Amino acid sequence: MPGKTPAPDPREAPSLARVLLVEDHDALRDAFAELISADDELIVPVAVRSAEEALSRFREAAPDLAVVDISLPGMDGLELVRRLRRLEPELPVVVLSSHSVERWEAPALEAGARAYLVKSRAPRELIAVIRDALEHAGDHPHPSATGPGGQPSSAR
Repeated sequence: MPGKTPAPDPREAPSLARVLLVEDHDALRDAFAELISADDELIVPVAVRSAEEALSRFREAAPDLAVVDISLPGMDGLELVRRLRRLEPELPVVVLSSHSVERWEAPALEAGARAYLVKSRAPRELIAVIRDALEHAGDHPHPSATGPGGQPSSAR
């Protein structure tokens, strides 16, 4: 297509961080994939609508990080986080939700997520949250559980 740069082939982009995206709403999945892929250091090789599909395509995705919606059809996002962490214990996971921080942040972090981000803040903060999660991959405990001075550092 004239004027449009083709997306890089994920298999030929080893320097890019690979993000597995799991979001059941088509429009949001497309928007988040576009937002993430617009960053020069990130690529979304696999974007799926369910936890089951994420697990079945996990090896294909070969993710450096996963972005997971908490509310999914079938298996919910928290169970998916637990299963992803069993498959790849050091995999950073960012949980997205339209639900309040007060209700879901602690369960998400307990399940193994590195960060919890409310979807309404995602357009402004998702890339920074992803970069932070990648930078702290393998750190224990999860840096989003407590920030400087013991204060919560998750994106609200």
